[in-house]
Amino acid sequence: MEAAADALLTPATRAELTFPGPVQRGAHGVAVGRVQEWLTLAGEGVAVDRAFGPATEAAVRRFQADHGRQPTGIVGQGTWDDLVDPLARACRRPEGAVPTILPLAVLTLAAQHLAEHPREVGGQNCGPWVRVYGRGREAIAWCAAFASFILAGACVLTGAPRPFDGSDSCDELARHAKAAGCFLDGIHDGVAHVRPGDLFLRRKTPGDWDHCGIVIAVGTEIFTTIEGNSDDSGGRDGTEVCRRTRGYADKDFLLIGHA
Repeated sequence: MEAAADALLTPATRAELTFPGPVQRGAHGVAVGRVQEWLTLAGEGVAVDRAFGPATEAAVRRFQADHGRQPTGIVGQGTWDDLVDPLARACRRPEGAVPTILPLAVLTLAAQHLAEHPREVGGQNCGPWVRVYGRGREAIAWCAAFASFILAGACVLTGAPRPFDGSDSCDELARHAKAAGCFLDGIHDGVAHVRPGDLFLRRKTPGDWDHCGIVIAVGTEIFTTIEGNSDDSGGRDGTEVCRRTRGYADKDFLLIGHA
């Protein structure tokens, strides 16, 4: 699809964007489930049951009409492109001057994703956004996967080497960053060196971390983040990519390099 032509496509992203062929009433299977997910994300809530019945057909017709298409109730290439366009926009190369500094690229890509309101659909830790961040997998606590996805994309965008390996696990991210000399212990090292573009880890106990996100602004007492799978308590059992304000207590940081 045209929208994906300039995208920073991973295999999982490509799989989510690729048109599966016409999908219509009476169909069953994965393609139907993906149509239902995107309909629900677009505000046309239907059951994600992989069965294309009258409710799904009616939702497709409404979606098509809202997007200036003939309301046939059949998902062809054009309707599919409209459905997945938020993901295509999130994953395309930024418009204008392309960031050349890794932290700036992290901030740019994180904001680009936040603007499309990624969230779960079809169950806890499920849906196309989770699969993209989780490299095709669902049923993961995807905060670290989101941060790792953004960092990997920023490295592709700038041509910079990865400062440390990504992971779906906060503990693994900490281990990789420590091995690379990029780990900042918030208790013993202080936070003076934290900069926008770095990652944070919420420390559950010493040596155990349970949430992760991207630092987008820093102050003397608080910092601002973009993070995935965040809940109201500040943990990782939420449903969306969101912006949050946090204090420095119980936080460690993964430094990705600064100009």
